[in-house]
Amino acid sequence: MDTKEDIVTIFAHCFRALNRFGIKMEDPFFSDLCAGKSDKLLSEFIFLLKERSEKGYVAQCRDGMISQVESFLEFIHISRHLKLTGLATSLLAEQDLLNLKIQLLNFKIRESKPVKAIKVEKKAEKKPKSSNELSPVHMQIASFIRQSDRIRNLDVFKKFSTISKRTMKRKLSELIQAGSIKRTIEGKKVFYSPAQAN
Repeated sequence: MDTKEDIVTIFAHCFRALNRFGIKMEDPFFSDLCAGKSDKLLSEFIFLLKERSEKGYVAQCRDGMISQVESFLEFIHISRHLKLTGLATSLLAEQDLLNLKIQLLNFKIRESKPVKAIKVEKKAEKKPKSSNELSPVHMQIASFIRQSDRIRNLDVFKKFSTISKRTMKRKLSELIQAGSIKRTIEGKKVFYSPAQAN
């Protein structure tokens, strides 16, 4: 049983049993408490069906409904302990609630519409720039790095402060791809050095 009609039938049977349970309670306080719990259970069930039909089922709705069922089961145990109803009435109500809980746990999630496959075209991989294709800015950066054996990236960023860090990182990567410089990472520090000794 996992269709919407099946769960509605099981809930209706359970709800009738809970109403009989509430009516047979001798204490008016507990009888009102039972009516309040029944109302909460009913509103959770309506919310579950509404969410499932309109928005494609939300797991939290089912979990909220299960939480209300467990709360009602606890209430039945307390009322049985206090001998507020007959044993048979409380056991039948408990049986129906447990059956409802099982059905809720097995309640199938409505299949969502299959997602159409989207053809993703790969971007053409960029070829590393050759030293002939490097811009004057690339040449200035490479020249600055060649002035020392090894230089920190922070020093390069300071020297070329008019260029954003993002652009500088891209230009440094292009220089590495072109074979003009090499990068060395030591912990959090990044160093650049000439790729070939002059």
